[in-house]
Amino acid sequence: MDLVHVHHGWPLGGIAAAALAGKIPFAMTLHGSEVLEGQDWLPAARRAGALAAPSGDLARRAEQALRAAGQARRVQVLPSPLGPEWFARPLPLGDPTRGVLRVAHVSNGRAVKRTALAVEACARADGPLARRGIRLELDLIGPGHDRSAAPLAHRLGIGERTRVLGCLPPGPLWTEGAGRGLDVLLLASRYESFGLVAQEALASGIEPLGPAVGGLAEAFGNEGLGTWVEASEPGLADRLASGLVALAERPRRTPEDLKQTRARLESRYGWQVTGPLWETWLEHALQQSSPCTSPAERTRERLPGPQRDLTPAP
Repeated sequence: MDLVHVHHGWPLGGIAAAALAGKIPFAMTLHGSEVLEGQDWLPAARRAGALAAPSGDLARRAEQALRAAGQARRVQVLPSPLGPEWFARPLPLGDPTRGVLRVAHVSNGRAVKRTALAVEACARADGPLARRGIRLELDLIGPGHDRSAAPLAHRLGIGERTRVLGCLPPGPLWTEGAGRGLDVLLLASRYESFGLVAQEALASGIEPLGPAVGGLAEAFGNEGLGTWVEASEPGLADRLASGLVALAERPRRTPEDLKQTRARLESRYGWQVTGPLWETWLEHALQQSSPCTSPAERTRERLPGPQRDLTPAP
């Protein structure tokens, strides 16, 4: 094995990196609030052949943390790619009557996602929408919506129109709601390093709405994608509520509009664009991690004990 790609956004990523150090070269990508809230990634980052982050904002923050720890390193900006299957999926046709605004909030369970704020914003939008003859419906998706979410929705008057769906099967199944008229992905996060869920929403014809934090405005707003509001407090719940009302009043996007949005997304994050960037970064990581001249030499040097000869046969 020549190289391992370690994500410090999935469980035990830092432990995996530490275990590989000195045995198998590895590259490391940094994700989200784990980088901002703790220091456990720093020892692993010291050993990585190359570091990357999905947005310039997170890359800058990580470089600042590395300098403060006496480990000045460059962190490459590598946006999260979307595979071609996303751009082959059918886009929603939509219902031009606009009698319902279907909203989804997706959470992985971390407090940074602020589920309560998302529910509050929907409740504040409910009255103005009802006066316009529009029914708000809210889906809470993912493992991060604990038992407090449903009672809060009931206290705020939208409990009968709120579904707590919990953890869906692996894959982008939450976006299947687009085929049934899902209109908005509502984010209320304190920080988003990139916003993979926003990227998936856009590819599925769903409008993301949220605070302009972290990499959201950089990755999507600067490309004319999504709706992003001032993130400061107080007043964020009101701005998100106003955004929901404005999206409900906006003319329904035509199939051509949705195709143009998807084309902009693909031109920025499709694999044909991002793939070469990732390949170059991984090649650099391998060069920086190992002074050896061949995969067989790297394996023999780094793995303890008797080794099978991995030199290719002539």
